[in-house]
This record gives sequence, structure tokens and C-alpha cells, in this order.
Amino acid sequence: MKNAMRILAVDTIAVESARRSAYRALAQIQGCEVHLLVPKAWQEQGGVMYAEPEHDPALHLHTSRTLLEFRQHRVLFTGLARTLRELKPDLLYMDMEPENYAAAQGRLTIDRVSPRTRLALVSSRNLDYRSIGFPYKFSFTHRWCDNLAKRRPAEIMFVRPKSTMHLLEGYGRSIAYLPHPVDCELFSPYVPAAIPPEPDTFVAGYIGRLVESKGVHLLIRAIAKLPGHVRGLIVGRGPAREPLEALARDLGLSRRISFLSAVPYAEVPGIMRSMDVLVLPSLATTHWIEQFGRVLIEAMACGTPVVASRLGEIPEVLGGGGVLFEAGDQSALVARLTGLSANARECSGLASLGRQRAEEYFSAPVVARMMYSTFSSCL
Repeated sequence: MKNAMRILAVDTIAVESARRSAYRALAQIQGCEVHLLVPKAWQEQGGVMYAEPEHDPALHLHTSRTLLEFRQHRVLFTGLARTLRELKPDLLYMDMEPENYAAAQGRLTIDRVSPRTRLALVSSRNLDYRSIGFPYKFSFTHRWCDNLAKRRPAEIMFVRPKSTMHLLEGYGRSIAYLPHPVDCELFSPYVPAAIPPEPDTFVAGYIGRLVESKGVHLLIRAIAKLPGHVRGLIVGRGPAREPLEALARDLGLSRRISFLSAVPYAEVPGIMRSMDVLVLPSLATTHWIEQFGRVLIEAMACGTPVVASRLGEIPEVLGGGGVLFEAGDQSALVARLTGLSANARECSGLASLGRQRAEEYFSAPVVARMMYSTFSSCL
């Protein structure tokens, strides 16, 4: 494409074709030539996925082997230098935190093989890790990467939590807000439910990593205090899976709460459409507060009402498109679910508001235009 802005994006979870909607939308913008580098294989929630082919001719897909672990913060790409050398892009966009190994690799590789390429990074940081410490193994190596990012700032630092953009000052010559995107065609109120609804039941569900900080035990305990027609559907993998199943058994909920393993991303909309409400009962820990809650915008796009903790970035993401309760307040969660399970009209209203908010603020074309506008102003 003559005189086009050539962009090379690096994104680990884009191994799945369904997760490339923002890059496809960016590639449709006149004046953009978009290349996407993904791992040949990646592990998400315990299952190894292999790079799926790309059927949109406007988006050029490249794959690379990775070194070290299937971990976002420690991954390195063996093919990055070769791809940069071949493409000489105007911009290297890496969906990576500044303390990630790959972010440091991007900066050092640009210096070596493509000095005219500008760098853009993405951060969801909402805690001051430089003060409290980085919450990873080999934290000293992440501090080294973070120090490099401060010494050699990216041209653009995209930030996902609006309220904590100040934490990333000095990491980019330009700081810009960029939310997660959602494919509003894949995640849609018109997707059929993957699990046929049972008559006169109300399903409160959760999808995501099963770790203590997500507060899924609060949802289970809340269901125990709700009438028998309220059921639970918990989908995901993680170290808390067995304790959560044991808790459900101990509370006599084995027949009221179903556990499913993680599903391919393209199947998530059907699972969400099987829920009457999605619950994200996140809790704060020393090193983590909910940074965005991507599942929120996916549920809103599906027209599935959301109940979530008033924590971290969640209120900003939901706007008026969901119901909040104070983090850790089980009684408040019970009250919210009691009200929604008895009020179909309120559920319908929340579904409409959530879908509208997803389309206006988080849809892939909207996020792609935000990216392009920032790229254009900085390049």
C-alpha cells in the first residue's frame, strides 16, 4: 500500500482469530497497512492454543516461536528481529506492559535493526509497582525492564485504566487512553444460548480465571442464600477450581451450580447468552486491583446484565450499563441478585443500556479509530 502507515502489532492472545477484531478494523482504515505478529502457540487458562489462520486479506499475519514461558510478562519472540528487519514499520505496537520482557525486547530490537520505527506499549497498571514491588517471579528482572522503559520511553504509552494514567507518566512521549475492544458482531444479543434455559430458572454466571482475587466464592455463598430457582454457572480454569467445587458441595449446591472448563473464545458469547446475569465479584489484593474487566464489555455486548464489585476500573467500564455492589459485601450481592431475579423489566433495561455502551465506547471500530488517531498525531 503506497504511502500507507505501516504498523506491526504484537499480541499474544491474538493467536485466536476471534480476538483480532480491532486489528481488522484498523486495517480497514484508509492509510493503514497492518501486520500482526502472534506466537505459534500460546497458553491461556491452562490450554495450549495454536495460531489460527487469518482470512481477512487486509490483515497480514506473521507467527513466531516464543522463548521462556507461556506468560505475558516473561515471553520473548524469536521472530521479532526478522519481522522488523523485513517490514521496517513506522510503528511497532506491542500489547505489553513496560515491565514485560517483550517490551524491553521491542525497544532493544528497534535500536538494532529498525531505528526509524517508533514504539507503542499498552499498560493496565493501576498500582504503583515501582513502590510496592512487581508481583512476579524474578521481580528484579522486571524492574530492569521497567527502568529501561523509563530511560527510553516509547513514542506512545496507551493506558487502559483512566483513573491511574498518572502512574505511566514518563513511560511515553505521549500518553493516551485505550480501552479493550469487543467484537460486537461476535458478542451479540442475537447469539443463541449454548446451554438451553430451564423453565422458571434464573442463572447467575461467572466466566474467567478461577483465582481467589476474582471473588467467585462470594457468588457461590450468595446463591446459597437465594431461592432455589436461582442457579449458578461458573466457567473457567485456575487454582481455585477445586476449592470452589468443594464449597458448592459443602453448601448443598451441587445441583444448583454447574462448573464448566474454559471454552474457546469464539464460544464465549453462547455461554454468556446462557446467563441471565453475569457477576464479577472481584476483590482487592496487595498487588492487584481489577484493571479493566474485559468480560464486562463482552457481557454488555451480548445484552447480558452485569453485577460487579465497585472496585478498580469496573465503575468506569460499566458506566450506567451494570449494577455495582461494594467489594466483598456478600449481603449486597444477595440483594442485587434478589432484585434482578424478580424483575425481568430491570434486566431488560440493563441489557439495552449495556449493549448501547459496548457499541458506543468499546466496539472494535471505535477502538481502532482511537488507535489510528493517536498513531497519526504522534507519527
